[in-house]
Amino acid sequence: MPSRRFHYKSRHGCLVCKARKVKCDRQRPACSLCIKRGEICAYNNDDCHSIQFIMYNSHARNDHDTAFYYYNQNPTFLTNPWPSNHAPLTRHPFNADLSLLEHFTTQVSYTLTDRIPVQTLYASLIVQIGFDHDYVAHSLLSVSALHLIQTENMSKAEARHHRLLSLHHQTAALALLRPQLALITAENCDSVYICGALIFIIAVASAQPLDPSTLLVRMGEFAELAHGVYVVIEGESTKALKMGRLKPFFNLEKWDHLICASPEQVPSKAVIGDLHNMIDLQPPELDPLKPIYRGAVQSLNLNMLAMHANPSHSAMIFMWLVYLTREFTALIAARDPVALRILQAYGEFSQRASDKWWAKQWGGDIVAGTRCVLQHQNNELFLPQRQMAGISREDCVAF
Repeated sequence: MPSRRFHYKSRHGCLVCKARKVKCDRQRPACSLCIKRGEICAYNNDDCHSIQFIMYNSHARNDHDTAFYYYNQNPTFLTNPWPSNHAPLTRHPFNADLSLLEHFTTQVSYTLTDRIPVQTLYASLIVQIGFDHDYVAHSLLSVSALHLIQTENMSKAEARHHRLLSLHHQTAALALLRPQLALITAENCDSVYICGALIFIIAVASAQPLDPSTLLVRMGEFAELAHGVYVVIEGESTKALKMGRLKPFFNLEKWDHLICASPEQVPSKAVIGDLHNMIDLQPPELDPLKPIYRGAVQSLNLNMLAMHANPSHSAMIFMWLVYLTREFTALIAARDPVALRILQAYGEFSQRASDKWWAKQWGGDIVAGTRCVLQHQNNELFLPQRQMAGISREDCVAF
């Protein structure tokens, strides 16, 4: 009787093929079956769980596209989110996604803004856009899972489960969004904007609670991500975006007239005045840095005025991040005392949104972090190296 032929069993196929119980050809970065089915291909090892690996379909990207640059360079989404001993990434049951979608429609959509027209859009049109664009759908589901973690009294196991659900959908949203960033047009600008805005909320909400000192180091990452959303808004398709079906998002009260208002009319003016006085009192050797400080203060002033004119638009507390320069975020990372005091003022201002689940610790953590560093800072030992030549984020590291 002839012996049976030896059957080579591969234990290194992708996770999707394993779940489907089909033979995987183990091609990298994505196997042929996943490419054919449009699946997100991932392998069971740490490197392959990283977000940048599963974005295999980014071949259409344009590295010179500004919006793509901000997402591509943001360290928030270029690090491995999976612990090494974690179970492999699996596809989640459809009924779990339906539950998250229902929760977004009936609950989450009313928590992202206090403006009723925009709430209505989130509950209806944005969900419909999600049916048309998978990257929007995944971002909706990720936000929904995070909302449950933040607002429901869950066990540790339940919270962990929903955190993984959120991470699963966040990863999928990013994988599908990146090719869209190569060419933003009038046809896809609204879906790209919504997905980018929700990904920013995911980044902020999932970062809570953070160690205060860690938050200081990551401020540059949040600023880069906010820049990416802003580039979509002010890109070549800005008219189609602002005057199209998402128009209520951009119906804001003007705040230019408040620039010349008195501190009695706009109380935040007093805070801005104190910051400018602090900068003026710095020693002459800091003169090269004073324009950087003043630019950050001027941007904070505009953010405060915009919020004063639009109190129901709580997400406007993040406007300051859009205008931050890399030189200033480098000074924050280097724990420069003047930059930290400006950041502390921003944190105190941001606490007005602490009633929102997605920002309930944002301002408080910033204030706690800056106060902790400033209180224990020895001015001679901890002052950063302030050479202006070639200053960059890489040149300044946290102590």
